[in-house]
Parts: sequence; structure tokens; C-alpha cells
Amino acid sequence: MSMPPVDPADAVPDVLPDPRSGVPNPPVSRPPVSRPADHLPWVTVITVVLNRAQDLPATIASVRAQTWPHLEYLVVDGGSTDGTLQVLQANEDRIDHWQSAPDRGLYDAMNKGVAQARGEWLLILNAGDCLNGTAVFECLRTATDAVDVLYANTLLMREGAPVLLPADVQQRRFVHQSMVYRKSLHVRYGPYLVAPGVTISDYLFFAMAWQPERTRKLEHPIACYQEGGMSAQSRHHHQKLAVDLLLGRRSAIHVVLSLLSALFFASALGRPWLRWLQTRRLRRWQDGGAPRLPD
Repeated sequence: MSMPPVDPADAVPDVLPDPRSGVPNPPVSRPPVSRPADHLPWVTVITVVLNRAQDLPATIASVRAQTWPHLEYLVVDGGSTDGTLQVLQANEDRIDHWQSAPDRGLYDAMNKGVAQARGEWLLILNAGDCLNGTAVFECLRTATDAVDVLYANTLLMREGAPVLLPADVQQRRFVHQSMVYRKSLHVRYGPYLVAPGVTISDYLFFAMAWQPERTRKLEHPIACYQEGGMSAQSRHHHQKLAVDLLLGRRSAIHVVLSLLSALFFASALGRPWLRWLQTRRLRRWQDGGAPRLPD
């Protein structure tokens, strides 16, 4: 896939500051691109992976099934030892660029992908996640310069069946797999935070970058992702509460009550109630008709 070069004076900078020191990382050797003659923007999809050889092929296939004419696909591997490299080598004709080297975790890998991306718009898709349908990026045909983020509901794969997870900005419910956003946001707000134990760097980034008047919600779910991962951990929720408190989006009373509630449901007394609530929520979703993935 040929991506024409652009005059550096017109390009979005590729150099992002190192999250540890604030000093810019070395420039990458992959220059940005200009808009083609049809004036449609380039999109870069970034997949980060570590030892997911069994799940990666489905992710690759869902990206390469897209009909968008200007699509770049990058894969950043953290030094897999399970056969992931063989999967990447077998799909080199479907991946524009891939690399494999040890990193400092998920967000370090995401930053590597962002720094190398040449598209105007980005979407980060973890290994095992899939794009929902083949026309995900058609939304960019009507995206004006006044829009920085396009987001949508997400399909959660639970026991092999998709369950709709509604995106709600007011309730702080969104996932990065279902967000298409401008790379220039990283120039303004920096890279994803890389620090030991931090599991909400994507949430922190979008909490800072979010401007309601520059976002648009889409009707069609963007991505389908597997249940589990870091977002299922209790510390992930606690870190989100801390971010909301620091940014003034939740009161101290709300945070304290949320933590007390979490402690109750983690106790022997609260666990039966938690199972009942989870079953009730799942039943409510299913009563509404679980969405089907398009052919």
C-alpha cells in the first residue's frame, strides 16, 4: 500500500515526549502523509500484542476487511515467544509495518505505535479484538475539522455471544477500541502515561483531551472485544475514580461511597448480591435483543 510523502512543514509532528522525562523520543523513519486527491484522510490502526498467537489472526482479518481506501495497519509486539512472530511473518503482506521488541507494558507499546503512525486519524485495537463490520471508517467522510473524536458503543464478547455496552460520556463509559481520534491530540496532550501499576492511561488521556463540542457519537458499534483484561481488575476502577476526583468530575463523597460499595461487594456478604446484580444486568441487555455481528 503506497502512502505519498508530505512536505514536513504541513505534517503533524511524529515526535512524542518520553513519558518518563518529557524529552522527545528520537524521530521515526516513517514520514507522515498528505491527503490523497479524493480528500479522504488516512487512518492508522494500531494493534498491540504479547503472546496472543491464537487471537491475532482474527484481529488482522477484521482490519484488512475494511473498505476504507486509505488505511495503514501497524502491529507492535512486546517480544512474544508463543508463535506470534510466525503469525506476523505469515501476514506481512497484510500489515504495513510491524516490530517486535521488549517494552514496558501495554501503554509503552501503544506509544510506539502512535509515534510511527502516519495517518491523520488513529484507532488502537488490542490483539483479540475485532472491528465490527467492514465499513467502520466511513464515518470519516462526514467528519469536519471541528471534530477530534468519533466514538461508539462496543460489543463485548461474553461466552461467544455479543453483548452491547453503551458508550456514555456523562457516565465515563467508553473504551479506546471504539474511539477513532486525531493523532494531533497527542501533540497537544502528550503520550499515554507509562508507569508501574497504572492501568487507566487511555482513560486519563481521553479525560484530558475530551471536549464535548469536538466529539461525535456514531450509531454503529466500532469494535468487538473480549471480556477480561485490565479493565476487569478492581484497581482499574479505583484508578478511574482517582482521575475523576483529580479532574473535578466526581466529588470526594461519591468516590468514598464507590470505594465502600466495592469493599462490600468484595466481601463474603456482598458476593451473592454482586452475582445477582450481574445476572440482572445481563438479562436486561438480552431482553433488549443482543446485537448481531454483520456478515
